Amino acid sequence: MSPRSRTIFFLGFAAIGFGVLVYAVQGLPQFGTFSGAYSSFLLSTGTMARSIENIATAVNFDYRGFDTMGEEYIFFTSVTGVLFMLSGLRGRAVQHEERNETAQTRGQSGAIRMIATGAAGFVAANGIYVAAHTTATPGGGFQGGAVFGSAFAFIYLGVGYAAFMTTAKREIFDAFEAFGAGCYVLLGVATAFAAGAFLKNSLYTGQSGAIVSGGLVYLINAAVFIEIACGFVVLLSVFIHQTRQVQESEE
Repeated sequence: MSPRSRTIFFLGFAAIGFGVLVYAVQGLPQFGTFSGAYSSFLLSTGTMARSIENIATAVNFDYRGFDTMGEEYIFFTSVTGVLFMLSGLRGRAVQHEERNETAQTRGQSGAIRMIATGAAGFVAANGIYVAAHTTATPGGGFQGGAVFGSAFAFIYLGVGYAAFMTTAKREIFDAFEAFGAGCYVLLGVATAFAAGAFLKNSLYTGQSGAIVSGGLVYLINAAVFIEIACGFVVLLSVFIHQTRQVQESEE
């Protein structure tokens, strides 16, 4: 197909897509109005039934917990795919001998290392906070795990490659990622035997507004946090390792 034909093809479908979007916007309710029966039901009963003030968490890990399990395994499969893909590239590459790093060769001062280390600790703690308070405030295992995993980037940027690889042991985080993903399914299987339904929230829900509440929801959220956080660290470790040590061979 020639460039001219591709341009015409794109413009035609772009016009159709734009028309569909304009038509859809015309059917939206007026600003400030809402008539979702499902959402209204959850807002009126979710807190009382599950002792969860953050209704989004109740929806994600309880009312549609099976769908969320699929979303978690999409991320788990993506991380696995990246590992397989980069392991194949490693076989066709040449590894350089790692040079000794010092603060002087990296051009980093003590202030930079101190700020980066402090930022890593702050970001990691914030990620744990976001995940731990999921039943009371906006957040959850997905968001908190992503924040926690990104904290390790500060170690690499501020302290260096050697310190990052020492802190982010890929074998350990890889094992914990699989553990977090497996716990979600194991919790569902356990409730299926104990309560007669997969992921049925049959535990004591606690008191609304407390950090630990929601019954099974809190355990599922913790499993998701472990899987997402460790998955981010594994991805970061693999990417940094590839860009640091590996060069394409001339073969």
